[in-house]
Amino acid sequence: FGFVTDSWALCCYGGAAGLGFAALENALYVGGGSLATALLRAGTAVPNHLMYGLLHGAFLSRRRFGRFGGGCRRFSCTSWLSPFLPMFLHGSHNFSIALCQYVNLW
Repeated sequence: FGFVTDSWALCCYGGAAGLGFAALENALYVGGGSLATALLRAGTAVPNHLMYGLLHGAFLSRRRFGRFGGGCRRFSCTSWLSPFLPMFLHGSHNFSIALCQYVNLW
C-alpha cells in the first residue's frame, strides 16, 4: 500500500469497495426479484456491506500504519481479522436471511 499516505483513506476505500459489492449484489438479486426485494435489500444489505467494507479498511489501516502511525510489519492478529471477521459477519447475515425463508417465525 505504498500509494496510501493516510490511515483514514483505507477506511474510505474499504467503504467504497463494500458499496460497490452491494451495488453488484443488488443488481443480481433485484434483477430476478420484486420491488419488495429491492427495498428490503436497500435497508439491510447496503448498510451491512458498507459496515463490512469500513471494518476491513480499518483493519488494513491498522496493519499498514500501526497503532501510533508507524508501520506494523510483523504477523499479528489484525492480519487474520482483516479478511475473516467481515466474511463471518456477512455469512451470519446471509444465514439469518436463509433461515427466515424456511422457518415460520410468526
